[in-house]
Amino acid sequence: LIFLLHGSSEALTAAEWSLARTWIYNSFEPVMHKGAMMDMTRGRGMSRWNSSDHTIGHVIIWAVTLLSQVAPAADAAKFKSMVKYWVNSDTARSFYFWDPTTPVHKVTMYNAWLANGIATSGSVTSRGEIAGNFQFPAMDRVSHKTANYTLAIAMYSNRIKNFEAINNENKRGWYTGAGMTYLYNGDVDHYQDDFWPTVDPYRLPGTTIDKRTRAASATAGSYGNSIVGGAVIGVSGVACMKVSLDSGQLVALKSWFCLGDRVVMVGSGITGTTANVVETIIENRNTGVAGTNLVKMNSTATNVLTTVGTQETLAAGWLHGEGGGGIGAIGTNSPIRGVRKDTSGKWSDINGSAGTPTDTRTRRYITLWFDHGATPVNAGYAYALFPTYSASTTASYAASPTIAVPIRNTSVHYLTAQISTTQIHSAVFWTNASNTAGVFACNAIAAAMLRIPATGEIEIALSDPTQTRTSAITLTVQVANSSILSHDPAITVTRT
Repeated sequence: LIFLLHGSSEALTAAEWSLARTWIYNSFEPVMHKGAMMDMTRGRGMSRWNSSDHTIGHVIIWAVTLLSQVAPAADAAKFKSMVKYWVNSDTARSFYFWDPTTPVHKVTMYNAWLANGIATSGSVTSRGEIAGNFQFPAMDRVSHKTANYTLAIAMYSNRIKNFEAINNENKRGWYTGAGMTYLYNGDVDHYQDDFWPTVDPYRLPGTTIDKRTRAASATAGSYGNSIVGGAVIGVSGVACMKVSLDSGQLVALKSWFCLGDRVVMVGSGITGTTANVVETIIENRNTGVAGTNLVKMNSTATNVLTTVGTQETLAAGWLHGEGGGGIGAIGTNSPIRGVRKDTSGKWSDINGSAGTPTDTRTRRYITLWFDHGATPVNAGYAYALFPTYSASTTASYAASPTIAVPIRNTSVHYLTAQISTTQIHSAVFWTNASNTAGVFACNAIAAAMLRIPATGEIEIALSDPTQTRTSAITLTVQVANSSILSHDPAITVTRT
């Protein structure tokens, strides 16, 4: 409509455009990866065989292409830069592909001509990937983007329901909002490649669940706990989620510390009251029809998980999987379990819409998880994901770690990290009580982050993940400083 009405009496005014432009920068750009729109934003659409993340991503490219023709000059240049990058970097699906079975993206000749003109223009600079930690507190989603990968986190709370399953669609989406993590990297076909009908729906990466059997669409539309949110400083951020499944039969405190080329996952208070085995899923990577991706472990770089279908217990200080990067243990954890396994399924298993394929698809997965056993009490974990690291780089980090999680209990998760010349301190406070953690002291549920560069300005971020507190949160930060330079007007800052 903006494109069609341009030049008419109903064209956007400058004031209206100042809002419309933010739809792209704040809402869509952070959830795009190399032409794909992240599945965590697509509700039951992820279960549609003919509507992949790339299909919907191309609808966004289509829209941004049209907007680039009518936007003010500065925005038009940025939009064209996005379009060129997305079109040229999407090796999984051509933007110009016309598929009669796809109901939502049938690219027009005109739009193909426009996009191709941008994608091949020598005067348009390809944007490349943006970097930043983007938190969406109104929909309990996080997108942590770097130049080489994106980690997305899907959560739910007392504000946002767990997953959408209506019209007989998304029948096994039980845990897609329970802290599921999506790793987007150079393998741009990963989720489009029959991921949803073949992945084990009980072992979605990032989740902590018990192994009870669930019926189709069971629990859909359930609300969760209020403690879901996070804080951001620059390109780093912390996210947190209190999980309470099945009326509290399983509870867990989960946090994600996103620090540039590494993400630290921390869990505590994992307690189950049934006889079901409880697991935290580290990874469940689609390696294609018969993937041979190597998995290496520890200082000897021993190949593990070499036999399809054989489960192994891994005494791992670190692991590295081709296509997924490195994993490093932090502190004391349960043994990591792993398996390389062929998994089969049908699109009709997860979507009952007319025309959905009923043939069986098979993909090979590398799955890693912590086994907390049946009826665990206050179990936990802490590990780091290094999506861009080689096996040797992962080994080098493990030999001289620069990340520590000195506190992980039911009151606080506290992390310290040295990223190049910058110190990071971050904490999640889980209770409305006075707690001390390293450089922090806090009197309430909160997420906090502190950044101390070698030179320059110290930055502090603080949030109320519950979005409900009406009385003051008091955070004390014990670091040397010289003066208060600036602060959000909603925050009072004093110096002692």
